[in-house]
Amino acid sequence: MRPTCGGAQGDVGMPTLFRRTYEPVLAHWIHIKKERLPAIIGCDPLSQKELDLAVTVYADDVKEINMASTATEAIATICTSTEILNTDLANLTLKQNEGKAEHVLSFLGNGQEKLTKAFTAAVSELKIGTSRSVARYLGNYCTYDNHNKTIVETRTYKAKEAFYSLGRLWKTNITMPIR
Repeated sequence: MRPTCGGAQGDVGMPTLFRRTYEPVLAHWIHIKKERLPAIIGCDPLSQKELDLAVTVYADDVKEINMASTATEAIATICTSTEILNTDLANLTLKQNEGKAEHVLSFLGNGQEKLTKAFTAAVSELKIGTSRSVARYLGNYCTYDNHNKTIVETRTYKAKEAFYSLGRLWKTNITMPIR
């Protein structure tokens, strides 16, 4: 059965149509977010325009970096940012899948364990995703401490896991060139 509206899955023109629809929403979200929440701003050396360095977007995946001093402030920032984006998405009959959100946090200084526990409990209670020490975004791992050691260890573990899951294949009578 063919759909009566919209593009087909895999249609080469759909990314362009999606971008034309979604990009103005993201631009407006970033603009409003800068007015209401703390932002990480940088200057593009070529265009000399201010850029929000805290937001990375690829297709419909959004990575956002927020700054907060307490777990309560972090939750409030996430909720406010989500509310701003959802307002514009609703006009397009789109909605975020908030349950899939992965929050990687890093509290610095004394009492970080207490803040992490409070944040994790609040995320779980509000059902706004999950709190993680490592999250995957576009094939890369975002860690709470931004250290490569965690990223390398995670990739090594995943590679071993994949290798061992193919254990029965290595023990078969299939010739090596075919394997």
